[in-house]
Amino acid sequence: LDRHTREVIHNLSKETRDANPSKRFRLNMAALLHDVGKPATAKINKEGKNSFYGHNEESAKIARGVLNTLKLSGDEQRDILTMIKEHDLFAHKDISDKHIRSKIWWTQSK
Repeated sequence: LDRHTREVIHNLSKETRDANPSKRFRLNMAALLHDVGKPATAKINKEGKNSFYGHNEESAKIARGVLNTLKLSGDEQRDILTMIKEHDLFAHKDISDKHIRSKIWWTQSK
């Protein structure tokens, strides 16, 4: 695992300590798989920096195969894949909790 993914999982474990096991499992699977598409989308931009445009969608494609292999339920896959596709929302401090909840609909119901 790369450093960023380890940090995400570590921070998530502290934040979800009291969450129900199903929700915690889904969050951790999304955290583990959220950037697996970066190598396939890596490019050097005009400023000479790494760019990973479209890695969310590529990560979701790869994750779908992993989740199918693990035989997760349709609901579990839907939630995990949604979080992977939308994970950049969590990086922006100016996005409201309401907006995140509208994208990750299951957070209120489970």
